[in-house]
Amino acid sequence: MGDTFNMSGDFRGAIVNIKGRIDHIQHASAEDRESLKVLFDELFKELEKVPRESKPAAEAVSKTAERLLDDATKPEPNKSLLNITAEGLIEASKALVEVVPNAIIVAEKIARFIGGLA
Repeated sequence: MGDTFNMSGDFRGAIVNIKGRIDHIQHASAEDRESLKVLFDELFKELEKVPRESKPAAEAVSKTAERLLDDATKPEPNKSLLNITAEGLIEASKALVEVVPNAIIVAEKIARFIGGLA
């Protein structure tokens, strides 16, 4: 059973089961999957810090991160689609640079990591 992240604010009641889905990335070693879990954990901790007025931007980052993970867990991930979604994650996180500057740093690490797996 994977870990869950409980988001607050506009994410009320939402449970994002990221770590459990990371275990389904077939093209990654156990070490790589563990590293990704740490990165996603860090990203969602940053999103929890976002003030109320920035919650829509944080939700965009969250949903894009989930979409990237969904694409990466496919048996034969589409590298082009992964790259596009990874760039989307970086772009979405730019909207939060003033309130949680670490979010873009972590998003870039996730994007590079997943891009390297495909």
